[in-house]
Amino acid sequence: MHVRTLLIVLVLALATIFALVCVLLTRGRAPGTCQHQPPEQEDTDDGQSLVFADLTPEEMAQVVRYLRGSLGVRLVDASRAEPSDSCIASVELQVPAKAEVLQFLDGAGARPPREALAVLYFGNQPEPNVTEYVVGPLPTPAYHRDVTVQKYGGKVPYHRRPTLAVEYKQIAAFLKSRVFTTAPSFMRQVMEYDGASLAALTAAPRGFQSGDRITWFVLFQNVSGFFVHPVGLEVLVDHSSLDISQWAVSRVFYNGQYYRDMVQLESAYVQGRISVEKVGKAPRDGDFSSMKPRAPAAALFPLQFEPQGPRYSIRNNHVLFQAWSFAFGMSVHRGLRLFDVRHKGERVAYEISVQEALSVYGSNCPGGMSTRYMDGSFGIGRYASPLVRGVDCPYLATYLDVHYLAHSQVSRVSKSALCIFEQNLGSPLRRHYSNLQSLYYGGLVNSALVVRSIATVGNYDYVWDFIFYQNGAIEGKVQATGYVTSSFLHGDGLRYGNRVWEHTLGTIHTHSINYKVDLDVGGSGFFVHPVGLEVLVDHSSLDISQWAVSRVFYNGQYYRDMVQLESAYVQGRISVEKVGKAPRDGDFSSMKPRAPAAALFPLQFEPQGPRYSIRNNHVLFQAWSFAFGMSVHRGLRLFDVRHKGERVAYEISVQEALSVYGSNCPGGMSTRYMDGSFGIGRYASPLVRGVDCPYLATYLDVHYLAHSQVSRVSKSALCIFEQNLGSPLRRHYSNLQSLYYGGLVNSALVVRSIATVGNYDYVWDFIFYQNGAIEGKVQATGYVTSSFLHGDGLRYGNRVWEHTLGTIRTHSINYKVDLDVGGRSGYC
Repeated sequence: MHVRTLLIVLVLALATIFALVCVLLTRGRAPGTCQHQPPEQEDTDDGQSLVFADLTPEEMAQVVRYLRGSLGVRLVDASRAEPSDSCIASVELQVPAKAEVLQFLDGAGARPPREALAVLYFGNQPEPNVTEYVVGPLPTPAYHRDVTVQKYGGKVPYHRRPTLAVEYKQIAAFLKSRVFTTAPSFMRQVMEYDGASLAALTAAPRGFQSGDRITWFVLFQNVSGFFVHPVGLEVLVDHSSLDISQWAVSRVFYNGQYYRDMVQLESAYVQGRISVEKVGKAPRDGDFSSMKPRAPAAALFPLQFEPQGPRYSIRNNHVLFQAWSFAFGMSVHRGLRLFDVRHKGERVAYEISVQEALSVYGSNCPGGMSTRYMDGSFGIGRYASPLVRGVDCPYLATYLDVHYLAHSQVSRVSKSALCIFEQNLGSPLRRHYSNLQSLYYGGLVNSALVVRSIATVGNYDYVWDFIFYQNGAIEGKVQATGYVTSSFLHGDGLRYGNRVWEHTLGTIHTHSINYKVDLDVGGSGFFVHPVGLEVLVDHSSLDISQWAVSRVFYNGQYYRDMVQLESAYVQGRISVEKVGKAPRDGDFSSMKPRAPAAALFPLQFEPQGPRYSIRNNHVLFQAWSFAFGMSVHRGLRLFDVRHKGERVAYEISVQEALSVYGSNCPGGMSTRYMDGSFGIGRYASPLVRGVDCPYLATYLDVHYLAHSQVSRVSKSALCIFEQNLGSPLRRHYSNLQSLYYGGLVNSALVVRSIATVGNYDYVWDFIFYQNGAIEGKVQATGYVTSSFLHGDGLRYGNRVWEHTLGTIRTHSINYKVDLDVGGRSGYC
């Protein structure tokens, strides 16, 4: 290489590094105005979205100051309060009444007063209770009103209060100083307890009848990921008394047996009357539960970059992205919430928000069998954890801080607890490769805006996403990562879950996620241009000249043949529905982009090149290896699939794509397509770089012989690429016994082909994840099949255009999965 060429390369490399460093250092500064690419719509918000903005630290301090001076009650800081004290449990924004807000947003009313909602625990009153006050107006409070009865229909008894962080500390001290000391031999010899080697995890709810405040606490080894290191000891604590000295143990459970208290357990142990299961001491990092990467560092995973900068803008708590606009906020109890969601300027939802995350467990241990967690009681927003750049969200996401006040009189900040970014999903949102009447292609990259927070509530890290797609769809999505909650494995424990480790039972459980969705709506494809004429052709004869028309259907009426239809038309005996002539490009069905060209969507690049290799038809990716092929009839198929050298499947392949239609037209009502008969592999269409697959994917040709004596080639009909999915595969932010973080980027290998069979373009993916999972995935895009809309047609679908009925249909996809795990073959 010439010296001049080398110098040019070095200068370009340094410029690239400098640009990336500048971008990384200047992104995520919030709140304020993010200077991004001009959006596709004008920002006409003019500060209106601030009606939904979270309270500032200054406003929270003003509310606390006002309450301390106006209630005539001594308020103790909640971080130091005893049950018999009064304190401020939380303060957050009181969202104004919807009617007032809508009048303000639509220009018909004044800005509603800014108010806060304060939750107070009154433990030092004759009748202890929980009270909620609305305090305003901010920033200088002058009034408060009690809304407890209005919201709950009566006073809230004190025993129903959610547990403060300080109460957990007080229970931990109670166990250490007054409970464990009553069983010295058992704790030292069996539990190897040294005063700090055990961690307690709370069950919930706190009792089984009104008035109870008793809680099972499950004991674990105090190591990293302690949730999967149970020691077999569980203690039921009665902490209903407002006097901590009166707290007591109601029951003890060890290795399948119940005891009255620790004294009885100690006595049984000393006398040799209990079955002891000694659990091996785990190292400090938790061994198998450690979040440290198991594999040595490999080449850097694919990264996403924005060639022309972000295509969204953020101003205070207001976001603009293409046709979308919305305001966002964070409730300390319920978490992420969106307001005034608009598409093309029209409000489609007043509020979309998380409400509750419920998990119900089963076990043969009391802590597990009684647990019904309602995570809103712990505080989904309060536990929003800091997001790690490049793992929890892409490097170039915008990161925002969240301020909250809970369990203390001083507000706190969760740094980078919310991120916003555009994600190129690596697949087409819509595409069609026409191979019937004419040859053309149209497609749109599937890129979406993601608003994300991750709440670490105990063992679980909930990844909360709101996703805004270009086609006007919104998705609320949650995934749970972190750790499972476990029980000590004994007796018939395997009826209630699976063995995770020698003494660890991963217990069965169900998650139920609740959202509030307050909708406020109303305030060249010939497939969707039917003309009303359908013809039944009898082509059973081997002599083409003998083919005949068996029946004709036009606008709801059947005719013997076209001659009878012509006669009825000439005589004026038919009802004619003249369909307007569509332009050559199909008008509304055209695949041409509707919007003017905007800044280029995010792209993915591979800093150190591909992390997979292809040799002939064999692929290697991290721990995976497999062979691939394409059947002319059935399409994409994989063989000899191995993970860490062990064969897990002999064959995984597409078998059939069946679609069943309904209509009041004969063509639609009789249609049962089996696309394998047309040839899923034969119709594998050329893949367009950057739309159907990422630019840097590996594109492969496919050769086939069908309907001809000469083989043909489908150019670039198969692609293979690694996709950074923009979310963590696994992560945990520890905020209980110790503070640590571990996470793994969710990056996967994708093998893709797209078969255009008539109107539908089937995107076939086989996805290989780092955790040993394989996903077979298909999405149907292209065009719907339609019928001519007449009579009671709307019983069979939806109106797509004036005379066009988008017909009801069902898709059924069949795969062959020939498993071969551990040398045992199982076909399903």
